[in-house]
Amino acid sequence: NAQSGIVHELISYKSEILGAECQYTIYLPPDYESSTRSYPVLYFLHGGEGSSTDFIQHLELDFIANQSINTGASLPMIIIMPDAGNRDSGFMNDLRGGWNYEEHFFKEFIPFIENKYRIRKQIPYRSIAGYSMGAEAAFLYAIHQPDFFYSASLLATEVSPDNTYENTK
Repeated sequence: NAQSGIVHELISYKSEILGAECQYTIYLPPDYESSTRSYPVLYFLHGGEGSSTDFIQHLELDFIANQSINTGASLPMIIIMPDAGNRDSGFMNDLRGGWNYEEHFFKEFIPFIENKYRIRKQIPYRSIAGYSMGAEAAFLYAIHQPDFFYSASLLATEVSPDNTYENTK
């Protein structure tokens, strides 16, 4: 009796730090609606010129997550896929200012998500992953905030020397 999780695409929220309406896509595990428990969370960052729906529409992440959960290969979890807004700086702070996505991510987005959904807020239950541009950001987030994520997974990444710790502060 396989169960399916729920996907909500392109949910909008207002960011004060970015001064913009932002979006994210979320995968909720199969038992989210029927339980009261809190879940581990994975923040999954998309690649350049992509969007928060890429992992669902092109890679069928919801299907993979459902299979993994239903077979017991993974625990039920919430997967959050934020949208970087197709800016040159992507998920990082823009060196010229004006688009401070990394600051927004830690100070605004994660608290918003953790208050809106039943997420276990302790470090062992919070992970980050990314693809391409998102992998570079996931790598740098893990370095900049070493006590924030339990794990970081990088898919198809190239970390450029322009995005050093000093340049992204």
